Amino acid sequence: VTDSEVSLTIYNEESVFSKDSISGVFTDEKHLVLLGTEGQELFREKLEPAVEKAADAFRAHGYVWLGTEDPFKEEYKRWVPDTPDLEPGANALFKAREKALKEEEKADAKELKAEISKLGITVREKGSRQYWRIYQTPSA
Repeated sequence: VTDSEVSLTIYNEESVFSKDSISGVFTDEKHLVLLGTEGQELFREKLEPAVEKAADAFRAHGYVWLGTEDPFKEEYKRWVPDTPDLEPGANALFKAREKALKEEEKADAKELKAEISKLGITVREKGSRQYWRIYQTPSA
């Protein structure tokens, strides 16, 4: 974490985010989450170090720390096949992602999550159950 960017390495894959692209940071059930400027999740992965160390690091470099709970947790809806609130294309991506989650195809599930995000939808999961919400800028 620096004053200008965040660099995270997970499973030998580095992700770099400029400070300008991050509207807030929080932890949620042992996951570190970076939110984009439209309220979308840029990054969500398990956090190895202690939460307080992460909070201190982000605060020290001027990032908005949103706490230890998803500020949008009440807005998520459980996805079920053919959810009427979603366009057919989104439902197809969710269906493919559900299969990837059940078969523990992590790379495929991550790629499908990115495709769903392009439609303005943030996704999270518990096991193979998927939950979604439309982007919204957080009030920090």
